[in-house]
Amino acid sequence: QCPPTTRENAGARNRAPARRMRPPHHLLLLCLWPASSLCDSFLVKGPAILAQEEGLKAAADGRYSEAVKKLRRALKGAPENTAGEQQHVATVRNALGGALNSLGRHSEAAPLFETALATFQKAAAAGTGDEARAAQSEAAVVMNNLGSVRAETDRRAEARALYEGAMSLFDEATGGGGRGSGDDDDDDDDDDADAGGGGGGNNKDPRQADAINNLADLCHSEGSLVEAERLYNSALELRQSALGEDHPTVAGSVNNLAVLLMDQRRAAEALPLLRRAAKLSKAQLGKEHPHYATTLNNLAAGRGPHVEGEGEGE
Repeated sequence: QCPPTTRENAGARNRAPARRMRPPHHLLLLCLWPASSLCDSFLVKGPAILAQEEGLKAAADGRYSEAVKKLRRALKGAPENTAGEQQHVATVRNALGGALNSLGRHSEAAPLFETALATFQKAAAAGTGDEARAAQSEAAVVMNNLGSVRAETDRRAEARALYEGAMSLFDEATGGGGRGSGDDDDDDDDDDADAGGGGGGNNKDPRQADAINNLADLCHSEGSLVEAERLYNSALELRQSALGEDHPTVAGSVNNLAVLLMDQRRAAEALPLLRRAAKLSKAQLGKEHPHYATTLNNLAAGRGPHVEGEGEGE
């Protein structure tokens, strides 16, 4: 969504390593089930709700240790008697899993994602219409997050299957049609539809870009650079068209594409992208966010040691 932790780029040579940025986990995680907000206007917020909101905000700001504490508090004693309550708790579990995954605590994150995924899959199977599609989309979000854990623990075949499964679920939930036998062909078709204004491309869930990006990360790490570049571009196009060119996740896509180009010694193409990623991260996330540090480090890796004074300027 491969989201806000970073992973070292094994291909960097003779310089500080550039880093790929997964899609920020908080953007995957802020998929709050509608039931959780319906009563906000009528009830005084209790400690669990406040802990949840503070935990999500901490994750969004990159304060993952704090997010873990808050989200665990939100889960304590949370009711799971109704389907709505179960889905709400699944959302918090997914958020907690994302924070733990960002801290490298993969063995703790995995069971949280697995439980949340089972909850949303059950809701999708039992529901109809918009309710079923909403649950299907949330299942896709969690499936993608679980894929990132599998990738981090070197279970690559499982990670690929989860990323591709998430992409298929997003397509089904948004009426984008079947993905056929390969995720890559479907990405091309969807991107063409977006660009041409035909078909169901305009209905694509922007969170699908996280799964596309994560699959690109997997291809990148395996040395399939042509395929990785195509997928990074696909994720970038979807995010820009759905969220706007200044959205924080766009910075992640731009950064990851630039790192891939650096690995191919295409510095002239990579540097403008690295500058753009740094500017976006600073403007949208702030100087203290770990993503901004990542983009500056990558800019330094691309341009040498004399970039501190220049910052991310064009």
